[in-house]
Amino acid sequence: MCNAIDLSDIISIIALICSVTTFILNLRVSKMNRAADLEAVYFKEIFMNYLIKEIPINSKYIRFDNGKLSDFNKLVGTLDKMKSESAYFGYIRKDFYKELKKLCEDLEDYLINTSNHKVESIMQADIYNEINAKIIGIYKIISENYRRFSG
Repeated sequence: MCNAIDLSDIISIIALICSVTTFILNLRVSKMNRAADLEAVYFKEIFMNYLIKEIPINSKYIRFDNGKLSDFNKLVGTLDKMKSESAYFGYIRKDFYKELKKLCEDLEDYLINTSNHKVESIMQADIYNEINAKIIGIYKIISENYRRFSG
């Protein structure tokens, strides 16, 4: 009987500690990946229809009638519905949701404020360009965050 610890015993203990540590780290990474995968699924589920159908279709209704911006209510309704359906991210990804909500509200306010006064025909193209730029900003933040969630 030997009371001394052999070098092989020390190596075995170190190997066991490394194995347990690796196992725990793998569990954590796996859990994080599952959470990210779930968020990507929610992301796709919530935003796909809006990006592909709802926003493009409803933004086409916007027009000028006697110099006043009109028929934008469908787009405003779509943006409101999208904000409501994506409220989940207000708890999970607060910065993303806050920015998305701000961009949607900026577009809504712009549409409403612009409709409150008559716009000369020479300026109407600029209004359409600004609306487009604001919509692109919404698409951009959604796309950037989807890539982040989906890995």
